[in-house]
Parts: sequence; C-alpha cells; structure tokens
Amino acid sequence: MEATLRHPERDPVVRLALALSALGHPVTLLAAFLAVLAWVRPPERPAAVAAALVLLGVPAVALAVGRARGWWSDLDLPDRRERWGFLPVALGASLAARAVVTRLGPHAVVGTVLTLIATWLAVDWVITFWWKVSLHAGAAVGLPVFTAVWTGRPAPLAFLLLALGVGWSRRVLGRHTTAQVVAGWLLGGLLGLGFGLVAHRLG
Repeated sequence: MEATLRHPERDPVVRLALALSALGHPVTLLAAFLAVLAWVRPPERPAAVAAALVLLGVPAVALAVGRARGWWSDLDLPDRRERWGFLPVALGASLAARAVVTRLGPHAVVGTVLTLIATWLAVDWVITFWWKVSLHAGAAVGLPVFTAVWTGRPAPLAFLLLALGVGWSRRVLGRHTTAQVVAGWLLGGLLGLGFGLVAHRLG
C-alpha cells in the first residue's frame, strides 16, 4: 500500500479514494453547505457569507502556513499530535464566526450550524489527546443529518453514498482505522441530530 500511495496515478482505486477524500474534506463540505444555505435563506445570506469567510478562511491559512513551515506533515493532519495544535485554531475560528454573525441580522440557522461545528471541534480535540476520529466521516454524516432534521425531509440517497464513500476512502488511504471512521460517523450523526432539532424549532 505504501508504494501505491507514493504513485497514486498508477492505481485507479487509490485515485478514486483520493478524489472522494478531497470531495469529503470538511472544508469542502462546509463551504458547499454554507453556499446553499445562503442561497435558500436570503435573510441569513450576510451571516452565511461572513461565517464562511471566518470559519473556513482562518483554518485554511493556518493549514497552509503550518505546512509551509513544517508544522504539519500533511494537510490532512494524519498524526494525532498535529491535531492538538490545529484544532484549537479551528475551534477559535468557529467561535469568532459565531460572534460575528450575531451582529449581522437574522442568523438562527447559521448560528446553530456554527455552534454545532464548535461543539464538534471541541469534542474531537478532547478525544485527540488519547485517540482520533475521522473529521471527514463526521462532516459527511453530520451535515446531511442536520439538514434532514432541520428541514423535516429525508436526506437524498446520494448523501448516504457520499458518506460511505468518504469513510471508505479514509480507510483505503490509511488515514484512519475502521473504528475511527465509524466513530466519526456516529459523532457527526449524533451532533447533527441534536443541533438539527434545535434549528427545526427555530425555524
């Protein structure tokens, strides 16, 4: 497997896993989710845009700078110890975004999503001191579950297939064990369910 990962272009299975992993990256999924939210809820559009800029911009810069300076071995942060330094940055960005959107008019759903993300990152950071769970898997399940509960509509089958595909990709690429992927699914699903109920009550 190590030799294959050094030359992924030679193995279509690994190439597919890399594509699914990139598609299911938490930053990719959150950006898509906030873009759709801004589109379907015009009153919350300023809050969604501001949330995307802060929530995604700060961690993206931290990842790029850290990679350039050798703080992270990979943008996926495969080493559990590397997450100790990065997750507080992402958590701080989510809390900062939450503070910003409160000043931008209607923000009920955006604010709930930001609280969900902050909770998710805080729990994951604590877990990281002993173990690690898949953030990719958590986002791939958590956001569709949140959306389904919030809107009262079943999530399309495509989202289930994406979640399964993302989890499979993380296992194939050697980023996580099966247990870590399943734990990510469970954590994301539970938080998505809980905060989805909150968003549903807020309308």
